[in-house]
Amino acid sequence: MGPGRWQPTGSDWHAVQQTTMRLEPGGVLQLTTPVGYMRWFGAYLSNPRLCNYRLSLDARSADERAGSLYGYGIAPGVSIAADGIPQGEGVQYDRGFRALRFPDYPYDSADNQSGYIDPEQSFLDGSPIRVNGQWHHWTIVVSGTTATVTLDSHQARSLHLAATCAGGIYLRVWNGTAYFRNITISKA
Repeated sequence: MGPGRWQPTGSDWHAVQQTTMRLEPGGVLQLTTPVGYMRWFGAYLSNPRLCNYRLSLDARSADERAGSLYGYGIAPGVSIAADGIPQGEGVQYDRGFRALRFPDYPYDSADNQSGYIDPEQSFLDGSPIRVNGQWHHWTIVVSGTTATVTLDSHQARSLHLAATCAGGIYLRVWNGTAYFRNITISKA
């Protein structure tokens, strides 16, 4: 693919805490948490190889039992501490709230320090955010300390990164299973 575009393979990602990570046929990265756990699970790519880049991927969460809080998140420019706790902003596709959330990790609790209580149910253009178990296409463009988030061709709120050209990419999953495919990183 060349120096300005690459697709991370399963071996480029590292499981965070007790996440079960499996590469399925067709290059689908499956991330599964222990049953009933909400915290810091997922996969981490420590070096996206570019400072300003476009992250493009498809993602979906498996349908979990009714009434269960679960989902997945994508966080560019974050670091993962030795204890597996992420540091930095991310966007979460939250099936429990049926909305997007924009937590500032590690503050992701009901204390509303990261917007947990205020889920966003519409995009910047006012159209509703569809929350379901289908595949959704994400594009996140990192430029300096800003990451522009687009989901299914609709722009959502931007993320604010701690530093330019720092951190990796964290794919979070909680209380279930999420799938990621067609992960591509290219020059922005």
